[in-house]
Amino acid sequence: MEKLDDSSMVFAFTGAAQTFTVPSGVTEIIAELYGASGADAFSSVSNELAIGGNGGMIRSKISVTPGEVLNVYIGALGITGGVASYNGGGPGGTADPQNPGGSGGGASDVRRSPYALANRLVVAGGGGGGYADSGAGGGDGGYLEGTIG
Repeated sequence: MEKLDDSSMVFAFTGAAQTFTVPSGVTEIIAELYGASGADAFSSVSNELAIGGNGGMIRSKISVTPGEVLNVYIGALGITGGVASYNGGGPGGTADPQNPGGSGGGASDVRRSPYALANRLVVAGGGGGGYADSGAGGGDGGYLEGTIG
């Protein structure tokens, strides 16, 4: 976490939950979240590159209680090789081990106690991973602006 000024903070990817304690007198915050991009994938057979999709973005007001502790989860960029990425990026396809697909990017979200998925207050979805052997790029994450891969 990096404090920009008295009213703004930036959370970067760490691979673990990060905490934010609501300051005294604060009853509302604005959260701007970005989901991670999906991984690109390259096929040495067809010599094709399938580009991973961009992560989604959301900006939302959240009602909070002074002293409340929120958890912030920042999604990981997609990974090539059939491995899932942190905070929900699905694994890439592995039908051809020499040309694996890219995983989806992880979501970024803010959660209230007890910090389970059901306690998410706001979520920015990750982008889809590319799968070169099918020629398909990953879709972009997003609510109204998402795209098909």
